[in-house]
Amino acid sequence: MAKSTRQSPETTDERYMALALEAAQAGLGWTSPNPMVGCVLVRDEEVVGVGAHLQDGEEHSEVRALADAGDAKGATAYVTLEPCSHVGRQSACCRALIEAGVSRVVYGSEDVDPRTAGTAKSILEDAGISVTAGVLVDNCDRFLDYYLHSSRENRVFVHLKLAVSLDAKIACKTGHSQWLSGLVSLGYAHYLRQKYDAVLVGSGTILADNPRLTARAETMEPYFKLPGQTPARNPVRVVLDPKFGLERDPGWKFLNTQGDNFRAHLPRVVIFGSDSHPQPPGGKCESSPATRHGLSENKEGRLDLGEMLGKLWQTGIRSLLVEGGSKVAQEFIHQGKVDKISLVFTPRIIGDDALGFSPIMGLQTIGEGLDFIDCQYEQLDTDMLITGYFGK
Repeated sequence: MAKSTRQSPETTDERYMALALEAAQAGLGWTSPNPMVGCVLVRDEEVVGVGAHLQDGEEHSEVRALADAGDAKGATAYVTLEPCSHVGRQSACCRALIEAGVSRVVYGSEDVDPRTAGTAKSILEDAGISVTAGVLVDNCDRFLDYYLHSSRENRVFVHLKLAVSLDAKIACKTGHSQWLSGLVSLGYAHYLRQKYDAVLVGSGTILADNPRLTARAETMEPYFKLPGQTPARNPVRVVLDPKFGLERDPGWKFLNTQGDNFRAHLPRVVIFGSDSHPQPPGGKCESSPATRHGLSENKEGRLDLGEMLGKLWQTGIRSLLVEGGSKVAQEFIHQGKVDKISLVFTPRIIGDDALGFSPIMGLQTIGEGLDFIDCQYEQLDTDMLITGYFGK
């Protein structure tokens, strides 16, 4: 990936946990609603097995790593997430590690699944296995933030990503924004599309740019190269279209889903509009793959985004990337529906008459502003990425 301000692992445990995090990327985009997890088995300072959770419902990372090793007796298992202790569609990973004869287990994040949370340490230690928890926990938690959040809160995790100029504008006054940032930054956007269940834009972005809203491996590659066994996977395409007018035209690229990889249990296209416009004017084109949902409007006449997120949750969507234009970004911030934000600053000024992303907030003091916490910084060629969470 691109250069980051994150410090390099210093201890032996941290180095191997970093390898486990790299291994976890093999499941990028394919494991939801389960987490992406990686496991590395080490014996006598040699990696003897590597595994990742590759698909929802398939073997967990520990089982794959044990199979890769063949013989794991006396090895240390490095796992990015607390090993599961319950039996679901797959057997319990704690039991598999015990039966394989590993001598030590090191994990990063604690699971939030109530069937497992906080139980692995006692189960493994009772079997005579040494356990160390919390190694590179900040890195692991950040990697799994979408899963940890949705599991704890039972609502969709929302990540707002925007490319902005040095004067904090995201498009010219005409709405034109292609291409404000560079190729590495574009690769980062496609990486996020691959990672999250769904991507959202407004009708204004459709009208201005006619985007495909796909995740393409070749476009992603300047930022992240998908592992050889991991295919590109498109997110659910979510569009805010208050008057349900877009479906009259079959020429919009986001409506063309032929030949694309999608998660089987999720819809392909979802369009949200106002309850006051229950039918698209002029009818819906026969080839449209979209599912339509009406939303109520708040007292300001805006679509209720909380209601929208609830409907997405009901369809199985657990994480949402918001790429929308100025009005969409402002509304998500204004309604307090953003959990994480990424701003890609590019060395260009496009003027005070250009479109910004921040809503009018009417602040009287600086202290009333919205704060970022846990910020990270990455150099994306000539662009600078700042990523953080909204403080509570």
